[in-house]
Amino acid sequence: MINEIKGNKLSIVTIEDPVEYVTKDITQININTKIGLDFPVMLRSILRGDPDVIMVGEIRDQETAKIATRAAITGHKVFSTLHTNSAVSSIWRLRDMGVEPYIISSCLSLVISQKLVKKICPYCKTSYKIGKTESEILGLEGTLYKGIGCEKCNNTGYSGRTVVYELLKADEELKDKIKNDEKIEINKSIKDNALKLLMFGITSLEEYLKILYSGD
Repeated sequence: MINEIKGNKLSIVTIEDPVEYVTKDITQININTKIGLDFPVMLRSILRGDPDVIMVGEIRDQETAKIATRAAITGHKVFSTLHTNSAVSSIWRLRDMGVEPYIISSCLSLVISQKLVKKICPYCKTSYKIGKTESEILGLEGTLYKGIGCEKCNNTGYSGRTVVYELLKADEELKDKIKNDEKIEINKSIKDNALKLLMFGITSLEEYLKILYSGD
């Protein structure tokens, strides 16, 4: 995302633990907790320079959450990550960290929740009919695919990984629900996306089941 928006004379600063990908034309900072340079301290420091874009590697605590969200409502574009199981639970995670609903509603633009699944090896990919028991339990029918294992994939049946994701766009309806503490639902979930990859033969039933029965 940073690579997509950099340029156009934007001032971009990242705070990371550690810097994983060196990117040209932006300022990247490693935190160092041993000398007291943690996320909150560094975030306060860079805000004094009034950058256009801030990327916080991870929101781990209440202090970072409050500074980052307040930065977002004062004219800065803020990117960050949270460890949650879904896009919707990211909102409740911020609430748990003490960020007020009206702040979340004001600052939030988009939440992307993502997980990785293995891709079926294209060299040993084979089709099969889903069994009766599996069909009844999962509500699926028809042809699925799997890798039977070959030299190309070290007999694993898989080659590489791809992302399954869900998007939660903060439109006016969602913002009102956040402010009023109402139930939030998502149209297309990670599980829906994983099912699409399964039916298109990109991933396997085993990988789909990991997503299907992962925590909400």
